Amino acid sequence: MDTKQIKENAEIVALCNYLSSYPADMAYDTIIGHMNTKDPWQLADLGIDIWQPFESYDPHDIAGYINDLYESVVYRFTLKESTHGSIHSN
Repeated sequence: MDTKQIKENAEIVALCNYLSSYPADMAYDTIIGHMNTKDPWQLADLGIDIWQPFESYDPHDIAGYINDLYESVVYRFTLKESTHGSIHSN
C-alpha cells in the first residue's frame, strides 16, 4: 500500500471512530474545518453526525481527536524500519 492509500484509509478510520455519518463526497479537511467552526446542529444540517457516545463533546475537541487518530494510523503504517512484530509499546 502506498502512502496516499494509507492516508486515505486513515481518514476513513479516524472519521468513522467519532462520526456516525458524513457525506461520502466531502473531503476530510472540509469535515474537520466544519467541526472546528460549526455547532452540532449546523453539522447535522451538513450531514455530519457525531457518534452518540460523543454527542456531548465540543465538535472542536472531536476534530482534534479525529486528527490525532489519523496521525497515529498514518505514522504506524508508514514506519520505514518496521517489520512484522517488531514494534512494541513499552
